[in-house]
Amino acid sequence: MVGGGIVIEREVEALARAALQKPPSQRQAIAGTIATMLIDRERKLTERVRGVVAHLIQPLVADIEHTLRRELAEELAAMPEAGELPPNLFVMLANDQIEVAHPLLSRSPILTDPDLIAIARERSSAHRTAIAQRPDLSDAVTGALLDAAEAEVVTARLANRAAPLSPKLLERIVMLSQRMEVIQPPLLQRQELPAGLAYRMFWWVGASLRRHIVQRFDVSPEMIERAVARVVDRRVTETGRLAEDQGRARQRVAMLARGGGVTETFLLQSYRQGEIALFEAALAHMTEIRPITARRIAFETTGQALAIACKAADVTRQGFSTLFMLTRKMSRGTKVSDPKDLLEAVAFFDMVDRRRALAILALWDGDAI
Repeated sequence: MVGGGIVIEREVEALARAALQKPPSQRQAIAGTIATMLIDRERKLTERVRGVVAHLIQPLVADIEHTLRRELAEELAAMPEAGELPPNLFVMLANDQIEVAHPLLSRSPILTDPDLIAIARERSSAHRTAIAQRPDLSDAVTGALLDAAEAEVVTARLANRAAPLSPKLLERIVMLSQRMEVIQPPLLQRQELPAGLAYRMFWWVGASLRRHIVQRFDVSPEMIERAVARVVDRRVTETGRLAEDQGRARQRVAMLARGGGVTETFLLQSYRQGEIALFEAALAHMTEIRPITARRIAFETTGQALAIACKAADVTRQGFSTLFMLTRKMSRGTKVSDPKDLLEAVAFFDMVDRRRALAILALWDGDAI
């Protein structure tokens, strides 16, 4: 076998020299013959001979016919170790057209993180999508994939359940989901996604995904404690920069609260009379959230955030319905145009229990909004 191996090495060397001496247009047949030696399992080449063949074929890779390059990439992708084979051959084929590169990019363990990061930065979206399918993806490689901010690549990464996502990566993807609607459903299906990030997405996902968030993601006492700690820090810095009308509204609400005057009726009345700063201050007092959070809830367009706040404030079903119609009238200049809007809003209000509503508000209030 040793003697046979030496003979094959000499044959391959002679073929390679002959190919390199010919013009590019005449190299394909010889390059194909050498590539076939690596692909053909019946030859049963020794590890050393395969290494020699692989080294000699590197200068000829571009001359190998497309189908053979694809077969060669498939053969190399199945190898758990490079052995005597030159790693550069794997890298060359991984940088080839995607039909050739795909098996190596998606599963070859020979490609290193620096190899994959370079390909992610320099090659096509299809190459990045293939890398996103690997079962062993580091944070560094995933970060390079996210840098391109391509929905198809992010979707492929989210679909890859074999490779976990760290909290830092999840936060990056959550931010991308603001402008990539297509990634929102698979992102919310990831088991690693914490409730805090899910409820941050609440502000920009559609109605059905909002229901999914409220139904799936519970809020632990520890999360509420952390959120409350952040709120305390922010309230200190916000106290000195409240707008004048907000400051007056907050003072008035504080005075009324001493006599029990901040009620559901007062909340509705202040909005009905167009005293939005007073409404926000009353909502903030009734739910124990910051005025800035109450403002965001007041101007949220679907009314679902308002439903959560009203449930937390112990507003009645009828009170919420009235307030919802008032907010629609102000935002659209008309009454609710479609009765289904009101029915869906009330159904959402009914679905949320007060304990969860309070927990959600604590998360929002502690978030950087």
